[in-house]
Amino acid sequence: TTKGTVIGFQTLLLFNLEKFSVRKFEIYPINASTKKMWKEMVCCLRLCNILLFEGLSPSPQAGKATGISEGEVEEINEIYSLAVCFQNAYIDQVRASDGTVVNRGAKLRWPFDKTEMRHYNEKYFESVLVSWYYEYEGQKEEYQKLKKEIKDEHILKFKHTHGRKLTMDTLNEFKSCFITTVMPKAAKVLKKIIQVVSTSSFNAAMKRLKGSVSSG
Repeated sequence: TTKGTVIGFQTLLLFNLEKFSVRKFEIYPINASTKKMWKEMVCCLRLCNILLFEGLSPSPQAGKATGISEGEVEEINEIYSLAVCFQNAYIDQVRASDGTVVNRGAKLRWPFDKTEMRHYNEKYFESVLVSWYYEYEGQKEEYQKLKKEIKDEHILKFKHTHGRKLTMDTLNEFKSCFITTVMPKAAKVLKKIIQVVSTSSFNAAMKRLKGSVSSG
């Protein structure tokens, strides 16, 4: 399941960080809060981001020493931005007559502009199929017309989903794709970071991370 994938990834990160005296090692139960898991995943990526841009100061020269390429540095930045995007997805909820809360649809604010849509689609989300949540009569026909008129899939997938309500299935498909295909890319870079970062740099990054989390 998606949750199972998240659990596996998080415990892997925490285990690898153990060498730097990070004592927390938590395995989430199957009914754990998805919100909490996404928050910790974003924190892990933020830590990775801090270490890359400040702890290791990657450069062409440093890259040779660390084995981390400039492309990987940029990729981590992209992945972190996407994780924040999914974490902050707006969920439209209604309460049924029996008191049950129902998620009707979701809105995403993509962290990139129209010039980067093709790049993100081909690199990360090419397999995702998009479905809109129709909020009023006639909207379904509008989107069907868009699908016929717009030939570029990446434009349809991102330009016409930015800030527009999607079905929960679409949001879950984006998240599942992110967890199963995108996060492993981050794990590879993090493994390289752990092998070369100094204890002092790691402790400084952890201090900054804790400060940004508490202030946020």
